[in-house]
Amino acid sequence: MWVRAELKARARLVLGHNYWDGVGTSVVTGLIAGIPVMMVSYLFVIFDIILLSATYYGGAEVGDTAVLITSHSELLMTTLLILVVIVELGLIMAAIILFTLPLTAGLMHYFNRAAGLRGSFGDIFYAFREGRYVKVTGAMAWRLLFTWLWTLLFYVPGIVKGIAYSMVPFILSDNPGIGARRALRLSVEMTQGHKWRIFVLMLSFLGWILLSMCTFNIGLLFLYPYLYATYAELYATLRAQALQKGITSVEELCLLSR
Repeated sequence: MWVRAELKARARLVLGHNYWDGVGTSVVTGLIAGIPVMMVSYLFVIFDIILLSATYYGGAEVGDTAVLITSHSELLMTTLLILVVIVELGLIMAAIILFTLPLTAGLMHYFNRAAGLRGSFGDIFYAFREGRYVKVTGAMAWRLLFTWLWTLLFYVPGIVKGIAYSMVPFILSDNPGIGARRALRLSVEMTQGHKWRIFVLMLSFLGWILLSMCTFNIGLLFLYPYLYATYAELYATLRAQALQKGITSVEELCLLSR
């Protein structure tokens, strides 16, 4: 059985060798992942302003005919605004799936490797190389979808399933070709019997998170490496236990090639 304090101590030991690398990779990943979402959002904000302006100035005429035209124009503009919002949400979700999710997998790959003091900045692009993109992105997308669906049943089931699927990015780090179904199943099996302890581990960072929010979230940039490194240590522990129990194998996780 793992101990929370030991995981954090090991994470701090790892960060003692590459803390600023961890900060840099976290910041760069966040910036790159946020650019497509920001571009889509700004583009549609401009489009919304144009539509609203057209709606407003469309009522400049006077007379009964003008009122009728204005009424139809407002209905048309309202319909267009609704369609714009739907398209905007769809494009934002597409940007998240196509860019944010694989970059998140790459960031976890960096911290997974950093636990063995082998991490490098290029690891954040792990999912984009050597034909990994489709399988890694697909598995991360299924993880996001299933977590969201469970969240619809109120937050508690969503939190439980979020914890159950939390090892998926690290599993994909070891074997990007393992497949979405197996990655999700293996994460569930790894976290079986550990969910409450993982939840408490998450809560142990709450104080630091709240304190970081008081610095306009700037402090989060320095907290994230500690958080991710701790999760990497948790994965290493759960992976060792899974190997011991026969839940997975060194061949399945591609550990023999390391």
